[in-house]
Amino acid sequence: MKYKILSGVVVLSLIVSLGANAYFYKSFVDSQAQRNNLLSQTIADWVRGMDVGGYLLRNATTNAVMAEADSVFMSMQLTGEALVVNDYQTVYLYMALAAGDVAENLFPYCVGSDLKYINQTAIEMFAVLCAKIQNLTSLFDIVELTHLEGANPMHLLEERGLVDSIIANCTDVRNYSAEISNLSPKFQ
Repeated sequence: MKYKILSGVVVLSLIVSLGANAYFYKSFVDSQAQRNNLLSQTIADWVRGMDVGGYLLRNATTNAVMAEADSVFMSMQLTGEALVVNDYQTVYLYMALAAGDVAENLFPYCVGSDLKYINQTAIEMFAVLCAKIQNLTSLFDIVELTHLEGANPMHLLEERGLVDSIIANCTDVRNYSAEISNLSPKFQ
């Protein structure tokens, strides 16, 4: 009788333990899926924002329009930094740096409270930078990122073999924006 009670307690303990483990495992999986969804949505927001900044940049002829574009790139830098904070990956760091460098390098074209027209050579360079930004953002499949519930976005990028291309394109955007920053004179 003593052994039956002891066996019953052991079996009951095992059942409770298995139930608790299953509950905590499901909670962990659900929280990881939510985290992945948030990361995917943040990447998609960064891609859309970079495209908007590129569009504004492509059509910029005055310091006022450049200020709008610069503001968008500063916001995308913060979005990229949020990715780094939440899931440190080298590719996220390059995404943040690309947006930040564009914002910093274009800032000299935003100065002044009086309306100033930008040098034609710089305007032509803006179009090239816009194309480089589009080359970068076209590497991301926003639909796939945002519609695959719970999928780790880094795994998706790695499976597609895009990580090195994204880093290379981010570096290209950063370097070309530095060339634009060095152009003188900046205004007509």
